[in-house]
This record gives sequence, structure tokens and C-alpha cells, in this order.
Amino acid sequence: MTSIRLLLALVIVLAATPLARAQDPLIAALKDASSSRVLVAAHRGAHDIHPENSLPAIERAIALGVDIVEIDVRLTKDGVPILMHDRTVDRTTTGSGAVSDLTFDTIRALRLKDATGAATDLIVPTLAEALTAAHGRILVDLDLKTADVEPTISRVIETGTLGQVLFFNGDYDHLKRFLAIAPATLVFPRAHSTKEAVQAAAMLAPEAIHIDEGFNTDATHQAAMSSDSRMWINALGEPDQMVAAGKASEALSPLLAHGASIIQTDHPAAIIAWLESVGRR
Repeated sequence: MTSIRLLLALVIVLAATPLARAQDPLIAALKDASSSRVLVAAHRGAHDIHPENSLPAIERAIALGVDIVEIDVRLTKDGVPILMHDRTVDRTTTGSGAVSDLTFDTIRALRLKDATGAATDLIVPTLAEALTAAHGRILVDLDLKTADVEPTISRVIETGTLGQVLFFNGDYDHLKRFLAIAPATLVFPRAHSTKEAVQAAAMLAPEAIHIDEGFNTDATHQAAMSSDSRMWINALGEPDQMVAAGKASEALSPLLAHGASIIQTDHPAAIIAWLESVGRR
């Protein structure tokens, strides 16, 4: 496994290497919490046509003009970071069993399923493959389903994507471990209350803080702005269903009413179109 010393050396090298020019505006937008622009995150990639957490879903998100692609990271039995939301491969692939009990070669032999459960010809991508596809083209939100830090961050560093990747987790000590390895890491904490948002802002000074509708308030926004952090909120579930039914304004206006400026969705194209219509893009 890559040593922390080597990782730090890689960070120093990569810090001197500018990101692809196409990515710079998105990074600037992410870091400008006072901007009126709302960023859109595609949940598990744009998976309306392609399987979730697949390379084509990432490519479709890029083609739609999405700002951030959210993907889930787990480790195989032999320590390879792959894209997989569930603890097991049962729902999304032609195989069965826990990811942590299966070797990379075993998982690689499987095929991803589409939304109907039918097998496709697509394979489970590695994190390195996903980051290579995203490099310089789109911001990436890594939903960390593993507590093993080094395999994940080493892939980020090796692919030169450290400056465009958000590391998402609800365990703030876990996020601190990423920062200890690579101080340039963009950590993305989840809060479950305004109090936790205050703690996250003070402890991590993150680019974004994940909030929920239950405490989507001016007080939470004030806490986020104390560290110049954007507020991320989900449209997943009922709001997305309303968006799909042509009620985007009714669904999204309450989410944005208190300063949230990143929306995660399963319907990125429709939400981007609405945001453009109201001058928030």
C-alpha cells in the first residue's frame, strides 16, 4: 500500500501542476459560497439511461452540463476501490455477495444491471477509471463507504484529481484523516442539525456542508457562511418526483429559500433547465 510519505510527496508534485483549464471555472464556483449560482450534482451519475455508478453515467452527466457527479466508493476484498453504492453487488450487478468478500477479479467479471434489472455489457468501474474520465471535466463527490483512507486518496492523487474531488462523510474525524494525509483535500461533511453545521464549519472549514430539509434554515446558512461553505441539499425522493411531473418551481424553491446552493438530484437535466429559467445558472 502506498505510504503516507509517498502520498505527501505526490501531493507536492501535483500541487505544482495546474488542473485542466475546463475545470477551473467549476472549482472557482464551488469555492464562491456567496455566489447566486446553484450547482447541480448528479446522484450516482446521470443514470436515467445508463446504470448508476457507471462510466457512461459519468459521461452523460458531463454532457448535460452537470457541475458535480456523485459516486460511491467501496473496497474489494483485495483492497481495490470500486464504484458501488450497496454493501453487496446483488442489486446492481449479475453477481451476489458483499463487496468486501469478493476480489476485484470476481467483481470485474460481473455485468452491471440497468434500472429494470436487465444485464448490460458494462463492467463495474474502478475509482481510478472514474476519476480519469472526470479529470478536468467535472467536480466529483466521493461518497465514502469505507474507513480505509489510503487506497482511496492514493487513487485521487495518482489521477491528478485532488483539486476537483469532494470527500463526503458524516464522521468528521474520518475527514480529518484525509486532511492529515493531503491538506489540499476538499472535505465535505454531513450535518444532521444546525449545531452540527456549526461544528463542521468550525472544525473543517469545508467547501460545502450537507444539510437536510429539517434544518434548512437561515441559522444553518449563517453557520455555513461563517466558513464560506456552500450548503448542499438533496432533491432526492419527493422533490425529484415533483420535478419529473413538471413542478420544478414548487419542488425546488423551498429547498433554495434559505441559501442552499448545491442540489443533488436524479433528474439533473430538468433541474438545470429550471435553474437557467430563473437566472440561477
